[in-house]
Amino acid sequence: MYAQGVDDLFSTPDDTVADEQDESSSEEAPDEEGHDPSITDGSADGDFVDIEELLTSDGPRISGNFSFLAGGVVSLSTWETEDWIEPSNVLVVNPVASSSATLSFDVQPSSYYGFSAELATDLDSANLRYTNPEVTELYFDYTLLGAISSRVGLQPIAWGRGQVLGNSGNIISEAASSFTVKSSIPLGNANLTLVAFSNEDLLSNEGLNQAGYGFQLETAFSELAIGLNAVYRAPDPVRSGFYAKSTFASIDITNEVVADLSLNRDSGDWSIGITNTLTSFWEYVPWGLLLFVEYKTVGTIGEDWEHEAGLAALFNGIKPFGWRMGYQLIHRFNDAAGQFIPGFTREILPMVSLDIAFPISYGNELSAISSEYLPDQKSAAAVILTARIGSSFE
Repeated sequence: MYAQGVDDLFSTPDDTVADEQDESSSEEAPDEEGHDPSITDGSADGDFVDIEELLTSDGPRISGNFSFLAGGVVSLSTWETEDWIEPSNVLVVNPVASSSATLSFDVQPSSYYGFSAELATDLDSANLRYTNPEVTELYFDYTLLGAISSRVGLQPIAWGRGQVLGNSGNIISEAASSFTVKSSIPLGNANLTLVAFSNEDLLSNEGLNQAGYGFQLETAFSELAIGLNAVYRAPDPVRSGFYAKSTFASIDITNEVVADLSLNRDSGDWSIGITNTLTSFWEYVPWGLLLFVEYKTVGTIGEDWEHEAGLAALFNGIKPFGWRMGYQLIHRFNDAAGQFIPGFTREILPMVSLDIAFPISYGNELSAISSEYLPDQKSAAAVILTARIGSSFE
């Protein structure tokens, strides 16, 4: 997500979602006459595969990144002033440290097939040791006739359009940590994605019974883009989603609905849970401003509904004294509670940045401030100061 707490305050829109949604755009687009440049004309007898290209390799590409963060947190556990008589009861001071590294390997012998793998490790702050490298991606790509692309293995996959209040439209989230087979099929002006995934042994009856299946159909008409998807995995309820996106006066507006259809096998009653998220995005280039505003409604038909609103703003062009600014506000209407997070970041040395955030909770019940650095998820307020060093290569 663009911003869902302190840790993501200065991040750009979700890279995973963007990669998944724009994956098809990485292929060469058909020309004005509708000819796909990735498909060769072939000879007179109808050969479609360019054998010379198939046997020509661009060589492997290796990329990666490394980051290390250290700092401290001072948090206030309550707004009740009578408890402030004993500061040790309400003020908590904690050091924080984290580090991570990834190494990616990608080989694309031709436009028809390729192979990718990624290893990742994190720092265990308890004993200051890095975890054993974990395979986070391992998949094989194949494109049939330059049109139908398939990907098999452990791969990044995400749907949904939510940016501030959680990506509730990502109904395919389980597939991201599973062995997954995904195919994208162009259908005229539309694109159909088919997905099958499982965490179990696919060759066993249990694996086949617990496998999940999903599809997503997307198309566009002028300024309007729409998408329909669904996922089923026994014994979970059927999940389906629909979104529509358009632009009005330079503002991108998206409405996304997710429905969870479940059956109570004892009573035979059906229930339908609905999550509706309305997202607007505005970019003001002179200020380098990225502004997201969201409104979410969650509930079950026939029962009470919950309402939540969120705002996230990132200023890339306005930097007072060299500090880049980011803000996030989340408000829950049902219990009149929420959180406000202003933050600032600045590069103080090459590859070294200093981050400061001031998360504040308010309302009848304290909101959970989302950050791995806070010792108490019910903190009323906090000051987080961290220094971050990081680099990437490719």
